Amino acid sequence: NTTLGILHSAADSILEDLTFQGVWNPLLMSGSDFVDSSSIGLKFLATSSLINCQNNRIKNCKFVNLNTAVVDDSDSRYNIFDSNYIYKCYKGIIFGENTDLSTPGMLIGPTYNVISKNTFHEVYTNGIKIKTGQWNSSQLNKFIKTGTDGADENYAKYFEKNQEINFFNFLMFIFL
Repeated sequence: NTTLGILHSAADSILEDLTFQGVWNPLLMSGSDFVDSSSIGLKFLATSSLINCQNNRIKNCKFVNLNTAVVDDSDSRYNIFDSNYIYKCYKGIIFGENTDLSTPGMLIGPTYNVISKNTFHEVYTNGIKIKTGQWNSSQLNKFIKTGTDGADENYAKYFEKNQEINFFNFLMFIFL
């Protein structure tokens, strides 16, 4: 597992103008084999629901050639993902995919986070996926050649609001 950045119970931090660069294999251009299948750009961890990642701002960062750009299975809250560029990743910003709802720090999943003005370019499965967590919002994001679960890697057949999402507010999407 290659994780480039970890925010462990971080609060009031600003990550700005950073690049999280993975390993690209140009010979393998499809499916999960095209990058290191365990590479993560930025991961959020929480000691508990009270000691969690909160009030952090991730702005103008680039996530390139990774399996997953951002992973958050913790009880994080009030984090802002603003104007980032996610390029040639298998997954984009993924909330609550492995939240088990019983481990300290994973009792409710990510809440009240804002994903805004990001560009998802050639993200092969999901640009944004929320499995567990609530009251998160997405606004003014741009999706270029970004798929959804079950879609071809190079073409989004449909846009899917994952049925496991609790009140995930999609305000505006631009598909190119």
